[in-house]
This record gives sequence, structure tokens and C-alpha cells, in this order.
Amino acid sequence: MRRSWKSSGAALVVGAGVIVAGLVLGRAVGELRAPMPAATAPAPSPAVTAQPSAAGLVSDRYGLVLERQPPVVRSEANSGQIVALRGEFSNGAVSPDGRRFAYWQTPAGPARRLWLLDTSAPTQPRSLLTLPDDETAVTFIVWSSDGTGLLIAVNGLAPARQGEGPPVEAPPYATLRQIDVATGSVWEIARNKGSWFGPVAWDRARGVSTAISIGPGGLVGGYGVLRDGVAPVWAPLPAETSAVFVRAAPDASRVLMRGFPEHRAVYVWPLTEGTTVTTLEAVGDEYVAVAIWRNAREIVVSLSRTREGREGERLEVWPLEGPRRVLLRERHRLDVVRPDGTAAITDKGVIDLATGAREELPGMRGDRATASLLLH
Repeated sequence: MRRSWKSSGAALVVGAGVIVAGLVLGRAVGELRAPMPAATAPAPSPAVTAQPSAAGLVSDRYGLVLERQPPVVRSEANSGQIVALRGEFSNGAVSPDGRRFAYWQTPAGPARRLWLLDTSAPTQPRSLLTLPDDETAVTFIVWSSDGTGLLIAVNGLAPARQGEGPPVEAPPYATLRQIDVATGSVWEIARNKGSWFGPVAWDRARGVSTAISIGPGGLVGGYGVLRDGVAPVWAPLPAETSAVFVRAAPDASRVLMRGFPEHRAVYVWPLTEGTTVTTLEAVGDEYVAVAIWRNAREIVVSLSRTREGREGERLEVWPLEGPRRVLLRERHRLDVVRPDGTAAITDKGVIDLATGAREELPGMRGDRATASLLLH
């Protein structure tokens, strides 16, 4: 059954064809970097991990992008602003090495300018791309797994809808494009009508990109594999979901998905095998509030007793195989995971993902982190 899209915890704002997350195809499985569990995984009983406080866990080696208007970059250890981003919202992606942040400059209207921030020179961002007036960006961005390129989605913008609110019709055309970061070269790999693209992953070494199709109601219609020079191959998703809940692993070997509005499980599949799904279920009557990759073998999961909202009552690490670890047993909001997978950033502070140790972040003032960076 199709449902109209609405959620305060997963807003997908479409302004004149712009899709903004506030709240993405086959070779054999044997090509993957590590073997995938073949069967549906039952939910094991979680084992409790101690949660000591740990001075020194917060580090100026790491930075945060905070959801302000405009968004700002700061270090974990110091609340002072390093730089403000351009635009009103932070819709971007961190490179695999954690040292670069690509983002669309998002004013109230269409998003057309793509910026690259390098943490080695954060006050000197590089403009990668400016779209013409008759195009607008879907503001999800994906880095190639080798950190050399970006996968983006760009739509045609119908003149009659410029400056208006969320569209009820698909754009005149939707495209997937790849960008070479070093040269700035851009090339189109797919085009369609009737739905938007949402980029998910780009394994540049294997010549494979993946994407989701997004319907006018904001729900995802399918998962597609695009090989260089070959038409996309589409597969249905294991459950209904919204675009923000589909995420590729850091090495682009696998994809995870959380359902919407039903979300009692995390679904995982190999990058190019959308129908080979492993289901990781929540225990009892709990819901999966947030699920973020820690690395290609583990997922950080926030569990809630209620269906609505992003806050959970228990924070866990779910391996694709083996017992789960409980890191936190109190109400919290899981924001992001460090790019090296060492810790999670929450409204309760930094939480070590190996030990459960925790330390508060200074001067957060209720801020929400939208990305974690390596500053040096």
C-alpha cells in the first residue's frame, strides 16, 4: 500500500524540484570484499557493555558540521567556529578519508552550486560545479569509494514550478552524473522521466554506481545498479522506505536500509545484489530509530520504544554476524559516526564504539551534528 510522505524526523523537502534531506546496481556476491551472511539473521539477545566516563575521548583531531543557519564547522574539543558553510542548510557528504566535505549550497530556492571543503584549508572552499538556471540538484551526494569522485543527481526544472513549494509532479527529467574531483569533469550516466534519482554508492574501481528512484510522494520506488556503459538494472526494495534511510557502507561493498514508516529491522544487501537481503531485526516491540554504518561489517543502531522521532532509549553496535553490544541505556539522539569508526556523536556526547566509554562535548548548546570530519 502506498502512503503519502510525512515525518518530522525524516523530512524530505522538495522546493522547485530540490530534494533536501532533513530527515540512496549485478556481479556475483563473491566479488565483494568480505563474505555476506546468506540467511536472514535472527535478533540475538544483546549483551551489556560497561559505560565508563573517559576524559580524553573528545579530541581536536576530529571536527563536526553543526546544523545551524548557516551550518558551521567546529572541532570536538573546542566550541569555537572554524568556518561557516555557504547556504542555509548542511546537505553534504564526507570523503572516505574523512578530510573533505562536499555539499550543495542550499538557499531557500533551488540548489545549484556544489562546494568542496578540505580540512587542511577549511576557510578556502573550492567551487566544484554551478548548474544552469533550468536545473536543480537533489542534495544527496555520494563519494566514490576511492575518494576521487562524486555521484550526484540533477533534475530539469520546469519554469512553471520555480519558486513554488513541494512538487506533486516529477521533474521534466532526472539525471545521475559523476564528477571527477581532481579535474572537475562531469559526465552523465543515466537519465529518466517520472521519478527522481537518489545516489547511493559509486565503486569507481569496478565501474559500478547505484541509486534509488524516488517518487513524487517522497517514497523510494526501487534500487538500481548502473554499470559503466550499461542500462540500469532495477530491483524492488525489501520494505517501504524514504531516501534518507538508504546508506552505503564506507567501502561501497554493501547497502543498508531502514523501513519507513514501519521500521523494526535493518535490511542489508551486497552492492550489486539488491535481491540478496539479510534482515537484522529489533528485539520485541522496539523500533530502529537510526542506523549508521560503523564500517563494512558493523552498524550503529539507536533503538526506540516508539515509532515516531529520531531519539532512542538504547544504543547498540550490530555486527552482520555475531552478538550485539549495548553501549548506552538512556534516552539519546544518534547523530553521526566518526569517519574512522572509532566513536559515535550523540546529544549525550562522544561514545567509544569499542568500549562504551563516554565524554560530553563542550559547548554544544543542543546543536545537532550532521557530519564528522578528520581535521588533522
